[in-house]
Amino acid sequence: MNDMKKSTKQRSCVGCRKKADKSEFLRIVFFDKKLVVDTEQKLDGRGCYLCLKKDCLTMAIKRNAFNYRLKQKVSKEELARFRDQFEKYLP
Repeated sequence: MNDMKKSTKQRSCVGCRKKADKSEFLRIVFFDKKLVVDTEQKLDGRGCYLCLKKDCLTMAIKRNAFNYRLKQKVSKEELARFRDQFEKYLP
């Protein structure tokens, strides 16, 4: 028998750049011109990952990480709307 561990998919946070298993992050997708939290991790499109910390979201916005990682122009209004949505997922 082969007792090798199943490999885990490592991702990095677009805010703090911490690397960890993708299950530790929220997947964010630019879907229908909106930033959406992909809780099932099944939505189509380019995604990025974010820690469950308000500081990570702030850093990602400050660094324009969503524009870069999602290869989309995310408006300031959309970022403000998403900030409110993101806070619902915080512990």
